[in-house]
Parts: sequence; C-alpha cells; structure tokens
Amino acid sequence: MNANLIPNVLALMLFLVSLFIALRAFYIYSQSRNARLFILGLSMGIIALTAAADFLSSNLTSVVLNTD
Repeated sequence: MNANLIPNVLALMLFLVSLFIALRAFYIYSQSRNARLFILGLSMGIIALTAAADFLSSNLTSVVLNTD
C-alpha cells in the first residue's frame, strides 16, 4: 500500500467537495446577484485549486509547489 494513499484520498475529496460548492455558489450567484455567494464561490474555488495543487505536488516529483 502506498504511504500517500490517505493524503491523496483526502486531497481528492476536498477538491471535489469544494469544487461542487464553488460551482453551485456561482450558479446561484448568477441568478440572484448576492455578493455573499460570489465570495463563497471564490473562496471555495481557491480551496479547490489548493487541494488540486497538493495532490499534484505529492504525486509528481518534477512539480515542487511547497503545499505542505
């Protein structure tokens, strides 16, 4: 078993959940124009990108992103 299995699964789950929340928040923002939904979508999008960067940096040795 790989030593990075649990961190990889957690990073993927964090990416998927935060991406779903971000997309849903932007969809509802486009209908209601509520500033709080825009801020939520932007924040969750940044968290999703950070989780994706963590996953990539832990699996690709040529990419060094210092996300630890």
